[in-house]
Formats: sequence, structure tokens, C-alpha cells
Amino acid sequence: MTLGDKLSKLRKENNYTQEQLANVLGVSRQAISKWESNLAYPETDKLIRISELFHCSLDYLLKDAVERENKDTDPAEESDACTIRIRKIKEKKSSKTIWGMPLWHIGKNAKGFIAIGALSTGCFSVGALATGKYFALGDSARAMIAIGDSQAAGSMFQKVGELSPQDTKVIKETLDSTVPAVLSWAKEIIKMFL
Repeated sequence: MTLGDKLSKLRKENNYTQEQLANVLGVSRQAISKWESNLAYPETDKLIRISELFHCSLDYLLKDAVERENKDTDPAEESDACTIRIRKIKEKKSSKTIWGMPLWHIGKNAKGFIAIGALSTGCFSVGALATGKYFALGDSARAMIAIGDSQAAGSMFQKVGELSPQDTKVIKETLDSTVPAVLSWAKEIIKMFL
């Protein structure tokens, strides 16, 4: 199985579209398509992010002969140092859902209406690499409202660095005018931290 085959399989197993995976990795959808077609290969930093995102070893991704380890394997029992995964945050998910998505999710790879984690994807996301529909806060943030330490890509508001009182006011007004009423509870939580 080639790298492209493995990437396509992992992406589909984890319910990502090519566009969603591209947003998480900070590349174009076309790049994901080329990787999956074996027309191009990801850079090393992207391979590491893919490995972390899909909980697999770099050996699995890069070597034809290596089989994927069981997702449920206890990291302490794994013998290959390259496959040991240490979780800093115990994964937690809300038991309540809207449209099949948890209301909140905290973990290394978080997906939910409010997602908090190293790689976070949701309507409102906070994490090192945060991708949100309405709001993202992190080192690298992509959303309608994006606040990042090193990168921010926002369609309505983007800011790298500290927020001024004027920035905070603009963000609150933008949230009020764009977030649907069904998500007003999440919007109010985010506004409390601004």
C-alpha cells in the first residue's frame, strides 16, 4: 500500500473531506489530492502532523511493509519508540450532540462545536492549530474570526498578537451578527474569554 493509499484510507476512516484535511494541515485541497494520487509527497512537518492527527506511526505512513498498529494499543506496551504517543490532555467529549457532533470536545485532536486541543476543528476552536467555522484562537488560526500567535487567516477578522479593546469590540459585534441563534450558547461562552 502506498503513502497515498494510506492517507486516503486514514482520511476516510476519520470522516475528513480533502478540504477539511487541507484546512487542518494548512495546505490546499489540490495538495491532498496529489498526495493521495502519489503525484506529490507531503513535507516532513506535514507527515508528522498527519501521524499525530490519525494516531499512526511515521513507519506506517512511509514504509510499505509496516502494518498499522491497533488504535487501542496501550502506548506503554508498544516497543517501537516512534509509535509511542503521550497524551497531555485526556480526551473528553460531551455526551450531548447536535446534528451528530459533540457540543464540546477537549483532547489532542478535538472535533466539536467547541473544540479545544492541539489540533482543533469545529465551529469555535482553540488550539495550537485551530480551524473553525466562526472563531479560531491559537498559534495558527483559520476561521471567519481568526486570532493567532504566529498566523491568522480570517475572512471577516484576523489578528496576529494581542487584542486591543477595539479588536475585542469588533469581534463581539461580528459574532453577534453572524453566528446562528442555535449556537448562541457557544458564542456567549467564547465572548466571556475575550
